[in-house]
Amino acid sequence: ADRLRKRNQLEAHLRQVFPAFIGLFADLDGAISRRFLSDFPSWKDAESLTTRRLRTWLSKNRYSGRQSAESLLATLGNGAEGLVCDDELVSYRRRVARMVGSLDHVHNQMKEVEVELAAALKAHPDSAIFKSFPMVADVTAAGLISLFGDDRSRYSGADGLAAICGVAPVTVASGKSHRVCFRRACNRSARQTLVTFAQLSKRKSAWAKTKYEKRREKGQRHPGATRAGARDWLRVLYACWKNRTPYEPTAHGAVVRLHEVVRD
Repeated sequence: ADRLRKRNQLEAHLRQVFPAFIGLFADLDGAISRRFLSDFPSWKDAESLTTRRLRTWLSKNRYSGRQSAESLLATLGNGAEGLVCDDELVSYRRRVARMVGSLDHVHNQMKEVEVELAAALKAHPDSAIFKSFPMVADVTAAGLISLFGDDRSRYSGADGLAAICGVAPVTVASGKSHRVCFRRACNRSARQTLVTFAQLSKRKSAWAKTKYEKRREKGQRHPGATRAGARDWLRVLYACWKNRTPYEPTAHGAVVRLHEVVRD
């Protein structure tokens, strides 16, 4: 939250003093963006860049993006100039420097937390179970461990857990009226963890991708189809956690059947 707040403050400031920089790199508060703003805090500083000089700068700062120096320079050249006169540039440069320094501090803290998290996960007995699932990195694994806990008798089943996490809808019935609604009373943090996992898993799991695409073909919207995918995964997660067994696609019946259909 603190990183996002500082990022938004920087973006609002840049829209005044350096609007051409917005969208130059993929992440406004990424490492390459912060380095660029440290060296070129305003459009006045960047206008002296040549293709050769920018290419040298990108190489020096290990830029790994897909855009060439020519493309980046064209983006800067086609962007609007900042609404700041020369007399104000010094104060605006200092303000950009303070904002970038503040973001550097936040990102350094995040790196420290990530190192501590990785060490804690390595020591946790259930870490291997959750990290065996497709596209589950340290942050997602930590969220899943926090959700499931250590007590195997804590939950009565996967469906009850799905309701707690908000990935199962609510059925409202009264007389002849029957409605299926979005579940609002739930563990929102757990829902976000599961939905994020379901969304990312489609990159590596053909089963998850196929289930999502079929729901979309039937007219289900993206949020609902993704939550349904999270519910599908939750049943598998629960079974692996309950049995203390890492995820193995070849033992996942639905995945095996999908591969058989593809081969046929």
